[in-house]
Amino acid sequence: MLGKGMPVVCDPSKVPRIGIIARYAKSDAEMRWFDVPEFNVMHVINAWENGDDEVVVVAPNAKSIKNILKRIDKVHFGLEKVRINIKTGEVSRKVLSTRNLELGSINGSYLGRKNRYAYLGIGGEVPRMSGVVKMDLETECEVSTRFYGGGCFGGEPLFVPRNAAQII
Repeated sequence: MLGKGMPVVCDPSKVPRIGIIARYAKSDAEMRWFDVPEFNVMHVINAWENGDDEVVVVAPNAKSIKNILKRIDKVHFGLEKVRINIKTGEVSRKVLSTRNLELGSINGSYLGRKNRYAYLGIGGEVPRMSGVVKMDLETECEVSTRFYGGGCFGGEPLFVPRNAAQII
């Protein structure tokens, strides 16, 4: 990485895709790809199967991908839910929030399973977060917001379950 440029590149002529591989696939050759135009994701919050036909992906989407590598302070992320019908190939998207949200976290015991809440940092002066939002993924709306106040900032929100002390 040192002196060789960025470890990732952006080619705006290409269409972003989501790859889905069956849970019991025997090899990566069974990966299926689904085009999701203008879906520029850095951090997926969660994904799960919804019955036999559908996969749901929740992630912040970078709205201004051309700035992602050179001017991260100009990038705005909006939270989206993507539904992929793996039988028909149909992809649908819903914007859950247009607020600048990134670096989401959930209760880790729900990774890969349907979950209700996600906690995301509110973009401020990158990489500093000016607050945190609790999103209800069922009702698809913000349920709680906390701003840190002047002179304060945070980073990536981390979910800690109530019984965390018992886990250790």
